[in-house]
Amino acid sequence: MRYRIRPRIYACFTHSDRLPIVQSSITTYAVQVRKWYGWVTVKEYDEGSDSDFALRQAEELLELLNQEKMEKKYELTDEILEVGGHVLHRIKALRNFGNIKQGEIGGWIENEDNLSHCGDCWVYGDAEVYGNAKVLGDAIVLGDAEVYGNAKVYGNTEVYGDAEVYGNAIVYGDAEVLGDAEVEKKSDYIVFKNWWSSGRYFTWTRSNDMWRVGCFYGTGEELIKKAYNDSDEIGREYERIVKYVESIKSEIK
Repeated sequence: MRYRIRPRIYACFTHSDRLPIVQSSITTYAVQVRKWYGWVTVKEYDEGSDSDFALRQAEELLELLNQEKMEKKYELTDEILEVGGHVLHRIKALRNFGNIKQGEIGGWIENEDNLSHCGDCWVYGDAEVYGNAKVLGDAIVLGDAEVYGNAKVYGNTEVYGDAEVYGNAIVYGDAEVLGDAEVEKKSDYIVFKNWWSSGRYFTWTRSNDMWRVGCFYGTGEELIKKAYNDSDEIGREYERIVKYVESIKSEIK
């Protein structure tokens, strides 16, 4: 079966002098399956006040539907590790995918709900994923990082070092969470895009007030200094963003 996500826009009209005027609009995301007679909606998500959340919900359902027909990419081994009352198993790759080779040993998960069989997502080394946490898409967890609770990590996200993602946190896109960073809610990190030169994404994490920009990892002050060493233009842009974050840190608790 083939599945897809189909955005739909519903307009709300008012009338003035008998002419319809669009007052507002609502975007929904429909997960659809292909039947012989056309596309049929499995479930539709309303954006409400958060269009990103509605899209993420649709993407997660799409992932689960695709996983039902997907060949398994890993298995749980008999090697176990107990963490806070959870029994974790080391994983082993069953086939080649992404940068992983068949037979490669990975990190630790509690069950197959923690790591999708779709995409190139993977748990490396001594990293741990357990509880109701999920790693999806092309996300990777490595080093001594932990993802647990009801957290979800997907997209091209990388979680590594001694970082922890937990609670109801959702980390997605091109975020990089590392060092001793902790992410529990959406305000615990921000991903920016370098629009003035390379177009790459970079991440700020609240808990340790650190910045990850390419190979650089350090404080805002260190980032500004390095950026000005590259050029005045680059320095000004990074300084602008660091100052923006400084201005909102006290507002978001």
